[in-house]
Amino acid sequence: MEQALNFYLDYEEGEMNEEEFRDTNAAIDEALEQGERGEGRPAEQVLADLRAKYGISR
Repeated sequence: MEQALNFYLDYEEGEMNEEEFRDTNAAIDEALEQGERGEGRPAEQVLADLRAKYGISR
């Protein structure tokens, strides 16, 4: 929810042009559709992979 609000405010405050807005909105829509199709990965798994890749401890 917070990310969606920040996205909207960035657009409203002119920090994002129309093309960036459309591209970001399309990426969000695609991500939601992938999630609905069960194509996503659990956040815990993604974060664990990133920690391992970059040597970040909890």
